Amino acid sequence: MTTMTTTTTTTTTTSSAAPLLRVRDLRKHYTSPKRWLSPRKPSIQAVDGVSFSVARGETLSLVGESGCGKTTTAKSVLRLVEPSAGSVQLEGEELLTLTQEDMRMRRRDLQIIFQDPYASLNPRLTAGDIVAEPLRNFSMGDAAERRERVQWLFSRVGLRPEAAKSFRMSSRAASASGWALRARWR
Repeated sequence: MTTMTTTTTTTTTTSSAAPLLRVRDLRKHYTSPKRWLSPRKPSIQAVDGVSFSVARGETLSLVGESGCGKTTTAKSVLRLVEPSAGSVQLEGEELLTLTQEDMRMRRRDLQIIFQDPYASLNPRLTAGDIVAEPLRNFSMGDAAERRERVQWLFSRVGLRPEAAKSFRMSSRAASASGWALRARWR
């Protein structure tokens, strides 16, 4: 039996206001296609009844053994994988009823940080290209504005701007990548 637990860390004092993110009874079941002359196989319950809340200023960690549904849960919250059932509310807005375009825009406010972030980085891209990628994906600024933004972000996390041309991603450059959408434009 595989189990998943959640841990929450509060980084600032939180009020009794509604949670920033509320997930209720999230389910993701995969069904195998019916093959000619063979019975349908039972569905695979990748995520079954996961619920949690995250208040403003808290960080949520999903912890569990391999195959317990951590990644599927995170991808279902962001609708990178469509959940089978449940409710996902961000600042009171139900995400599961949004159109694909509206959900794409809401993803600006959500981020998954995987256990091994370096495994998810493209080694063919420079550190600057990786940091600029979310800006390109959301059509934020032109090429010159994005370059300037990347240089500002690198300096914000303590890196020299010329480090953006490096193909070796440092932990501080990965931090700048997370800041790309969160930090305000100058």
